[in-house]
Amino acid sequence: MWACFTDEGLLRKDWSGRENADILALFHTLQENFDGFRDRLLTECLKAMLRDFSAKNTSIFHHVYRGMNPTPDENLGNTNLLTSVLTTVPSTSVGLAQEKLMSCVDKLTEPQIHDLLNASHTVLLRTEKKYSGRRSHSLALLLKCTQSILKM
Repeated sequence: MWACFTDEGLLRKDWSGRENADILALFHTLQENFDGFRDRLLTECLKAMLRDFSAKNTSIFHHVYRGMNPTPDENLGNTNLLTSVLTTVPSTSVGLAQEKLMSCVDKLTEPQIHDLLNASHTVLLRTEKKYSGRRSHSLALLLKCTQSILKM
């Protein structure tokens, strides 16, 4: 099953809505029956976003990650991967990482905040039009990081 996260195109988001709902239902059932499944699933989704897959083939991993409704603590546990996703090409991956990091930025350690600041500058320096909204999200994330640093 985990090959679906390493071989491009085995999971596809261009199915009908029914198949996407079925995948999420399957994953929710598996997490209830297998210890550690949920943690691995969330990790594998983020790792798949870091692979050299097309934006189209990466979108299913966004769908699954969001559909599993990770908690802020789960996002905190995946901070290193989420920070790495900020440096990927697909703007949808960058947006997911920004959204999930925003949920846990108050709990980041100082080294994690520095890593996040270093990764965020790549988003700010991008000039493609599709990144204009991502830049404003990065600024909001950076502001929240600054507030966290000041509280330390």
